[in-house]
Amino acid sequence: MANKNEIQVNLSVIDIEKKYTYDHDEVISNSRNYVYWGRDNKYPSILKNLYYNSATLGSIINGTVGYVLGDGVIASDDAAKWKDKVNRRGDTLYDIVNSLALDYMIYRGFAIQVIYSKLGTVAEIYALDFNKCRVDEYHKKVYFNKKGWTSYSTKYEVYDAFDGKYDAEHPTQILYFTDGSRGVYPHPRWEGAIKDVETEIECTNYSLNSIGNGLSARYILTMPSSSNLTKEQKDLIEKGIKEKFTGTETSSNFMVYFASGTEELKATAITADEQNEKFTSIKKAARENIFTSFAAVPALFGLMTESKGFSKEEFESAYKLYFNTQVKPIQKKINNQISKVLGVKNAVVYQPLIINFGE
Repeated sequence: MANKNEIQVNLSVIDIEKKYTYDHDEVISNSRNYVYWGRDNKYPSILKNLYYNSATLGSIINGTVGYVLGDGVIASDDAAKWKDKVNRRGDTLYDIVNSLALDYMIYRGFAIQVIYSKLGTVAEIYALDFNKCRVDEYHKKVYFNKKGWTSYSTKYEVYDAFDGKYDAEHPTQILYFTDGSRGVYPHPRWEGAIKDVETEIECTNYSLNSIGNGLSARYILTMPSSSNLTKEQKDLIEKGIKEKFTGTETSSNFMVYFASGTEELKATAITADEQNEKFTSIKKAARENIFTSFAAVPALFGLMTESKGFSKEEFESAYKLYFNTQVKPIQKKINNQISKVLGVKNAVVYQPLIINFGE
């Protein structure tokens, strides 16, 4: 039995609540004809938000799209009629390839809307936002919701999947392309590094908070005279603190002590100056994992190594490897699908990227 003069302490740790749920589940609903992409039907929106908020992920994706586009995209002789524009909006093949490459890098898939003329020939093509597309289990129908999807979406447009056959009753089809998936929806190349992407985002938020918020460090909260509190009451206190303060936008983790003594309520910082170094180290490791998921060399995307410089020869060698193993296959996939919808053998010509290092 504890001495009655001793202060008894119960320790509870409140962790930072995760912002994102990595739910790629493909759910077939009896009340819907399309397959949910994630149990809440929002998985691609999570991917896009991660892309928007991670500097490293954005750099790799945007940089790779730039490499795909090279020094320009033009129509081949086979697709000469499309050299100026491919739709009434004025989009060029460059615009289409740009959008398709971006969606491919984020989701590992893309969608092309094909509109036929009354003569049965292709009149226009558009690059659709892949995030706003859903399909049935067998990719026979494509469902497009221009406002975005939720688990309760009921208003959307339904199109036949592209088969190259003109149907006067359904003059619009959608080519829904996925790569690297055995399921209904694709898995992004960087899916294995999603937690690293979130880690980088959280570390960035922590750094910003450390500058602008005095309560940004970790704290021990000592709750006085807590011996009579029930477990339910302690849980309510923890929940209230968590909802009010935790999360990287406001502060980091709290350690809560429920003490039986009569001390006053106090918050004690338990972090030292090394805390920022710790987060920098964590962020660095996360960034390395993100690059690894793309088989990418940081220097190709503007990030130099810390130990030494990066010579012209090393850059050229790294670029050649990345181009042949990553960029060129994407160019080929996009060219094949555009050629398919336009009904030509080879629709797209990529102008080689010329990098001038100067003297």
